[in-house]
Amino acid sequence: MPEALYLDDRGLAVLPASVRGDAGLRHLDVRDNRLAALPAWLQELPALTSLSIGGNPLPGIPPEATRLTRLRHLYVHELDLREVPDALGDLTALEKLDLRWNRMLDLPPAAERLAARGCVVLI
Repeated sequence: MPEALYLDDRGLAVLPASVRGDAGLRHLDVRDNRLAALPAWLQELPALTSLSIGGNPLPGIPPEATRLTRLRHLYVHELDLREVPDALGDLTALEKLDLRWNRMLDLPPAAERLAARGCVVLI
């Protein structure tokens, strides 16, 4: 499989099972689909450094995203977020967090921790 997989704006309600276990996948773009949940196996993508899940009817940032320790870019815009999991602040490789167009009024504590160590946080 390729290093980057662009499945944006395809009307997907679930992630294709063929993505599972792709040890070389570095960028996954599934924004603007109909994903209401992400599979638990998402955390099994060891090389993933960029994840774009914005514009889906997800109820929040899935716990699986907080377990992607190599993640450098996380795009979670337009998810109707009101909070951010505290564990997100523990992603030490994260360089960019896009929280734009959500319902948060203040910078969440996890995002404050990320910003304090140099991560670009867009809100």
